[in-house]
Amino acid sequence: MTLIPYGEDGSILWDGNPGYTRDEDERWIRRNIEYREAAPFTARLEFHEFWVIRSGATVRMRNIETGAIYPMKLHDFEELIPLLDHGALPYMDWMPTKRGSNCNIRRATEDDK
Repeated sequence: MTLIPYGEDGSILWDGNPGYTRDEDERWIRRNIEYREAAPFTARLEFHEFWVIRSGATVRMRNIETGAIYPMKLHDFEELIPLLDHGALPYMDWMPTKRGSNCNIRRATEDDK
């Protein structure tokens, strides 16, 4: 069973130590985290930003309805570029995954559903 860390706003926390973050004054504060079993979900996502992290480039996608942010490996994003319409993807099924110490999403397959 793979457990995925989610923040209070429903965003997937990608980093290996998701228990703390910095506030606007750069002080460390504890995050409220809910660990959920990885399960497919349906959402319409839009491109939010690129991140360059230790393990490589990551794309952050934003759920248009909820505002939650989901990290996606650049490789998975590249396959979806032809489907983008003004920076947004159509409603699709997504699967949270854990690769190494980082959590991401990818397009769900029939095996995930």
